[in-house]
Amino acid sequence: MKKIIAMAVVAAVAVSMVCAQITVGAKRTFGMNLGSKVSDEAKEIFARNDDAKNAFMVNSGDSIYGRYNLPFLPALGVQLEFGLTANNGAGLKAEYEGVEMTVTASYLSLDFPLLVTYDIPVGSIMITPMVGINFSVPVGSPKFVFKTDENEASMDRGDLKDTGFIPGIVAGVEVGIPVGPGSITAGLSYVNDFTPVKLKSDGFDEKVDLLTRRNFNISLGYALKF
Repeated sequence: MKKIIAMAVVAAVAVSMVCAQITVGAKRTFGMNLGSKVSDEAKEIFARNDDAKNAFMVNSGDSIYGRYNLPFLPALGVQLEFGLTANNGAGLKAEYEGVEMTVTASYLSLDFPLLVTYDIPVGSIMITPMVGINFSVPVGSPKFVFKTDENEASMDRGDLKDTGFIPGIVAGVEVGIPVGPGSITAGLSYVNDFTPVKLKSDGFDEKVDLLTRRNFNISLGYALKF
């Protein structure tokens, strides 16, 4: 009897998997820092001014994703993404030796959002709110740019490396419009990291907080359902 029940459960799971809806897609993102905060340590090191104010920055990236809609509740889904985001960062407006200057710090990251989604059909259009956790891994060395009204210079600090495994939260909404075999997608999302990206210098064990990312992003892409 137990074997029959086990076989029935396995069969039910297999049928559910076959009947479930799978969505795969790719998208391009464009964003801006809204609330990204440079640490007090970084302000002192790079702007030499604790009272420096945050400056506007833009970022961009690409990602691919897969979504599994649950067979027993087709509107509800789980989505896993893999993305690469460039120019995460924040800027500082400060005065140094009588000269107004903007200092920006930016870095590259790999991002892995894990989201819960819910499909809301509106005619032929699909609206999908989503919320979940994001895991981010900084890659390589940060980029620093110093800009005044007359000059702009970048600083290559190959001795500094971005480090850390950064958890955060992401929430947003995506709209899918049927075109061809799939859908064109457009989305809005907000990413809030819980911990700052850290800098590590070659030869030193001590790490310095650089900034905590908070980005507002828009996206354009294409998705296919199976």
